[in-house]
Amino acid sequence: MFRQSRQLPSASLLPSDKNSKTMDRMGKKVYTTSTIAFRAINYQTHMVTYALDLVSQSTSLLASTPDCPTKSDLTSKLSLAAQVARHTIHCSYDAAEAAVRSAAPASALCRYSWLKLQPLPDDSKAKIMDAPLDNNLLFGKNAVELFKNLQKKKARSCRTLSTC
Repeated sequence: MFRQSRQLPSASLLPSDKNSKTMDRMGKKVYTTSTIAFRAINYQTHMVTYALDLVSQSTSLLASTPDCPTKSDLTSKLSLAAQVARHTIHCSYDAAEAAVRSAAPASALCRYSWLKLQPLPDDSKAKIMDAPLDNNLLFGKNAVELFKNLQKKKARSCRTLSTC
């Protein structure tokens, strides 16, 4: 029987401060939970949309059938099913918005836990925190450019002072 061992993240993947580690881990857990919730909600929305399409096709098919005693009853049931499907889609959109709104602060929390320990000026930290998110990186491309500019400024000041 194969037994899977849980691997702990290496130290370079976590901030060095205890409080920052806690914030970073909590941010990652909240982000992961909210993205999983968003995926489930997205799946539900697609399935309900498919059901709504089936109801509309059934309604048009029922309209082309000859009159019978149960036709009006079936029409009212299909109308009710369409209303329920539309309401479910609306609820799914609201739930997806809530999931996304919980993912954004989680990303900000992870960013803050890393930036808090960096020896950067406060205005630079604010610019990095306000930089747009990237799908793959915690800080995004704009933040990488800001880091490079800060390194260039530091190198220029060291050359000017000739002490570094």
